[in-house]
Amino acid sequence: MINIAGNKVSAAEVEASVRGYAPVKDCAVVGDTSVPGATRLCLFVEASDAFRRDELRALLATALAPYKVPQAIHRVGALPRSAAGKILRAELLDTLR
Repeated sequence: MINIAGNKVSAAEVEASVRGYAPVKDCAVVGDTSVPGATRLCLFVEASDAFRRDELRALLATALAPYKVPQAIHRVGALPRSAAGKILRAELLDTLR
């Protein structure tokens, strides 16, 4: 769970909604705490060339409460993974700093 301005956000719920957008191959949601006192919801996506941020934002706006829509969407070539295949969320956050 990620705390966004007192609201609890399930990364799994947001990721499930993002995966409903066909160009997205995989995704990860993380809470960026680099600004003191404010956690920002960030989305990282692996996507095809058909990916459009504005289309994804519109989809998420209809599927999720406003505080669950990521404030930042970053397209990456590949999500970093461990040898076991788990997404390394800390490495994603490191790319923001």
